Amino acid sequence: MGVLDWLRWANLGDSNPFEALEAGSDPELSRYLVRHDVFDLLWQDQPTIVYAPAGGGKSAFRVRLSWACRVGEDGRQVFAIPYIAPEPDATTLEEHLEPILSNAARELLLMVVYRPERLLDIGPEGRQSVRRVLDQNDPGLVARFLTQLRRAGELTPLVEGHDASAARLTDPPEPDAIEAVCDALDELPESRDVPPAGERFESLLKVLGGVLGFTSVYLLLDGIDAWVETRHDAQRAMAVLTPLLRQSEAWAARSVYLKLFLPQELRKPLSRELTKDVKSAIIRWDSSSCAEVLHRRLLAASGGRIGRLNAPSLSTPGLVEVEEELLRAIPPSPTPRELLVLVNRVIEEHVRAGSQESRLEPQDVQAAIRWYRRQPRRFSP
Repeated sequence: MGVLDWLRWANLGDSNPFEALEAGSDPELSRYLVRHDVFDLLWQDQPTIVYAPAGGGKSAFRVRLSWACRVGEDGRQVFAIPYIAPEPDATTLEEHLEPILSNAARELLLMVVYRPERLLDIGPEGRQSVRRVLDQNDPGLVARFLTQLRRAGELTPLVEGHDASAARLTDPPEPDAIEAVCDALDELPESRDVPPAGERFESLLKVLGGVLGFTSVYLLLDGIDAWVETRHDAQRAMAVLTPLLRQSEAWAARSVYLKLFLPQELRKPLSRELTKDVKSAIIRWDSSSCAEVLHRRLLAASGGRIGRLNAPSLSTPGLVEVEEELLRAIPPSPTPRELLVLVNRVIEEHVRAGSQESRLEPQDVQAAIRWYRRQPRRFSP
């Protein structure tokens, strides 16, 4: 018996709600996000920065914002460009624009397949302009995916090839609608010319606003602390961010808004570069808010039936304060990731001990805490 077997026995679904430590790999994330005040700030047409410690929710909010843009939450028409920070040598606008445009092309293909009417309801000239943006910014993109999409009859090939967090988009298209989009794209001549990045960025904005009707573009930059060089060197991180920050005001005037998800160590050096139009939020965690993340995951996994780890269906009576005990084992300034790692380990210890269809025991918790304390570092990127 493995962890998933125990979770099924405990009526916690067919996937592990404690295993997906990286937000981008967790399609269920929008169901158990907390700190909605932060999302409310992000969901505005203005440049915004979210600061948080490693494992503290930056990527979670990036995924949540991407999801809102894709499904048209609140009836809004916002196009998101998720952009994981490039290698630390990208210190010019041109070096940023190439991956931004490539990501935008993949997002655009996802959006016209997810909402076929975006492409099917516009005329031949508009369709050709969409095809041109796709071809110029990711040559071969259309050809790579059309066959896969036709065969699958669903969004899965695009989700797996672009962004796993898009797996839970609401109201997915029917197979015949996907086939119609594929036919429409396939009938259009491929564009082989590749103008300079600046010209292609202008063409992208014209297509998004003038042809497809998006009212805003959100550029979501995450992962600046994924690289060792920029994680431990604020000056080098600033060199990567500065070209984008210098464009922030001009882009905002054209309804293109930077949404930056950054480690809190950059807050002070960034203050010297920011203009007044940039708003910011800081994600701070304590034991109570970390526990709330755990509760929401349990509720999502159990269909609303189980909200706490000490529920009688999960834990024996000796674990009345199991969450408090786990939180006490985590160092000061906890993050949700720390708690989820530890909860996942409790279940692993339970299974490893040979316990199958049975509830969690105090010895499982103690074994998990001993394991946690032996780890050489905290669970951050």
